[in-house]
Amino acid sequence: MRGNEDRKNGSGLDRLFHEPSRLGIMTVLCGSPEGLSFSELRKACSLTDGNLNRHLQTLQQAGVVRLRKSFVGSRPRTTIWATEQGRDAFVEYLHSLEETVRHALEVTVQAKQRQEKAAGTPIIGAAHVSRSGEGGTA
Repeated sequence: MRGNEDRKNGSGLDRLFHEPSRLGIMTVLCGSPEGLSFSELRKACSLTDGNLNRHLQTLQQAGVVRLRKSFVGSRPRTTIWATEQGRDAFVEYLHSLEETVRHALEVTVQAKQRQEKAAGTPIIGAAHVSRSGEGGTA
C-alpha cells in the first residue's frame, strides 16, 4: 500500500478516502467482509460503471481493495473486497475525520459564543462541545 503520509492534505485527512465516491465505496465494502459484485457495489454507491471502475482502479493501486474476476456459468463476475490494510487505513481515516469535525465544531461554537457575548446578545441554547466530544446545551 502506498504511504498514506504522502496522500494527506493540510487537515491530516487521507485524500484517498476523502473523495466522496471513494468514501462511499469504502464504507460499503468495509460493511461487507464477504465482498460484493461490481453491480451490487455500483447500485449501493449510485455510481455509473465508468465512475466506479475509475475509483476502484485508484483504490486497488493503493492496495486498499482487491478485485477477483471469475465466471458464474458463462457470465463474468467481478467481486470486490476491502483488504485488511484497507480496512485498517479506512478506520484510521475515520478517526482523523471525527477529530477534525469535533475540533471544527468546537472552535466554531466558541467563536459564535465570543461574538454573541461581545455583541451583548444572550446565548440561549448554545451548543457546548467538550474535548471528549460530549455535547450539550448551555
